Amino acid sequence: ERYRTMSAMFARLTRSKFMRSGLTGVVGLVAYGGWAYYVNLSFGDETALRAGLVQGAYSLALTMGSSYLIEQLLILYAKAGPRSTLLLASATSSAFALSVAYGIHWLIDTPMIFTTIMPGFLIGSVYAVIYGLSVQKLQILSIQ
Repeated sequence: ERYRTMSAMFARLTRSKFMRSGLTGVVGLVAYGGWAYYVNLSFGDETALRAGLVQGAYSLALTMGSSYLIEQLLILYAKAGPRSTLLLASATSSAFALSVAYGIHWLIDTPMIFTTIMPGFLIGSVYAVIYGLSVQKLQILSIQ
């Protein structure tokens, strides 16, 4: 009984683009904000806090935005076939995220830019593929 309730709740959450991207955005905020704080701590509390808050805030926004972008690109690139569509959408989203991340940290003068953003970029690239696959699966299930 409890399993059915949890399963139904999860199903409702995955039907909403906003909820899908929002939940992953919150995970990004906590994980990447914490990482940025940690790797910049040797430069002082203020620098580490600034890097952590900026990284966390834009990770939330970027994850939500990237999720939406992936969903739109899957539709746009649909004629390329399922695998090509997934690769194009994931690569475009990842390149966008990398350029935004670098630009923001460059603007706020983060000392360890690549060390700060690389885990997020690598994990985000894997996330883009998995998210794209999940959305493709949801699209197929909704057609059937």
